[in-house]
Amino acid sequence: MSSLESQLDTIIAEGSSAALAWKNVGSLEFDATTLSDDELYCMSFRLIVIHDLHKEFSITSNMWIKFITTIKDNMKANPYHNFQHIMDVTQTTNVILLDPLLSSKLDLLDKFIVLLSALLHDINHPGMNNAYQISANTELALLYNDISVLESMHACHASKLLLEDNGILQGVTLDTKKKIRKVMIELILGTDMVKHFAISGELSKFNGDKDRNTTLSVEDKTLILKSILHMADISNPAKSWNTSKLWSDRVAAEFFNQGDIERTESLPISPMCDRNATSQDESSLGFCDFIVAPYLYQTTVLAPTVLIPACKTLKENRDVWHNMLADRLKD
Repeated sequence: MSSLESQLDTIIAEGSSAALAWKNVGSLEFDATTLSDDELYCMSFRLIVIHDLHKEFSITSNMWIKFITTIKDNMKANPYHNFQHIMDVTQTTNVILLDPLLSSKLDLLDKFIVLLSALLHDINHPGMNNAYQISANTELALLYNDISVLESMHACHASKLLLEDNGILQGVTLDTKKKIRKVMIELILGTDMVKHFAISGELSKFNGDKDRNTTLSVEDKTLILKSILHMADISNPAKSWNTSKLWSDRVAAEFFNQGDIERTESLPISPMCDRNATSQDESSLGFCDFIVAPYLYQTTVLAPTVLIPACKTLKENRDVWHNMLADRLKD
């Protein structure tokens, strides 16, 4: 038995309470960037054990090791869209799932689908965004007709990985596999930032309809899952400053790398990717104020216990960015 398999078996034996108590993993204060790959493998399995999903869907230690290491092998060493990012998004998704109000509305299959979607939402990300793919007429852009290019690719890779023989879903019925894939595709496609305002609008309508909140349709559940995955994906500005700043630095590095390549290839330089014309403080402040804050306020209706405190953290961070911008403009 491998050391990793032994560790996962211990996690199973210790149970959900011990899994939740590990390293503050049930909190938005958790920092995935401080962990080794092996620790992240174990962390991901703890998220499954917290909800007893390994029992519900017949997942063994060996099955999880094969699944999670395959994901890692398919993640490139990008500054931002890397293995730590998907682990961070998955852990954040799970924290939101732990909110008592939200948890009461979702069943085990719902939770399983959104956690799998978080793990797979950026699989095989090339480190160059959709704007580049379309501008450069890459094979991916041509394959997916310039529509949610990367997200479509992620969903395709995710489906292949989930549906392979002897994979993570081998203990699941065919009907359940079909439902998992159908919802997962919609969730992953929902991480395309061009859909941000549409999702926010859908969520606003849902939050304002008491009848829909009382009796959830299949479509409403999918909206909820899509909304919390998207929230987790853009949640870094609402994390503690040191963690938030680190992720911002990584985003800037990845964007500037893309801008350098676009300049070399004589392509239009994508927004926020020109290192000679983009200021991290200004772009970060705008992201906080115009994207994250309004959306976070919408999602607090779904998960108030977890996300209302995050609003305070977001405000503190945007004030730091505001002060950094003000100080720079004085010089």
